[in-house]
Amino acid sequence: MTISCLHHINIQTDKIEETRDFYERVLGLYVGARPDFGQFGYWLFVPGSDHPIVHLSLRKGDGPDQTVDAGNRLDHVAFFGHNLEETLAHLDKMGVAYEANPDRLYLDSKMVQVFLKDPNGINVELGFFPHRDAMFNDSMADYQAAARKGDKTLKTKSKPKAKAKKPAREKVPA
Repeated sequence: MTISCLHHINIQTDKIEETRDFYERVLGLYVGARPDFGQFGYWLFVPGSDHPIVHLSLRKGDGPDQTVDAGNRLDHVAFFGHNLEETLAHLDKMGVAYEANPDRLYLDSKMVQVFLKDPNGINVELGFFPHRDAMFNDSMADYQAAARKGDKTLKTKSKPKAKAKKPAREKVPA
């Protein structure tokens, strides 16, 4: 088996409304459809997608929070983002404390990391590649919007189906 990406995180919390509000207002996720699991919770989706990346549920039991500050440690959760300057302006406007590390090297590219905490004390890392923003914004935005609308004129990279060949007959000696 090969792992290709992180599908979602689940945060069990006593602060479910504060946590939902944080991930919506601060990080821009949105509450979407969630199956009925028989208990209250939220699924928060990446805008423009059907990907529920953060799941929220009510904490069970009286055990310690599983954060950096106590209990079993969840050090941080990380997201890649776009539009660094807009994000920092948004965090400033919201009064959200953060730490920015502007000169990290990730493979062969400069990455800016921004660290903040959610209402549960979970460290949230936002990673940005400022020089790639134009590529993401220009090359994929229109394509993804059209794909979500079911645009049938989009060209796909799939190969055309080959016509089935008739089986070759063996030559039978006369």
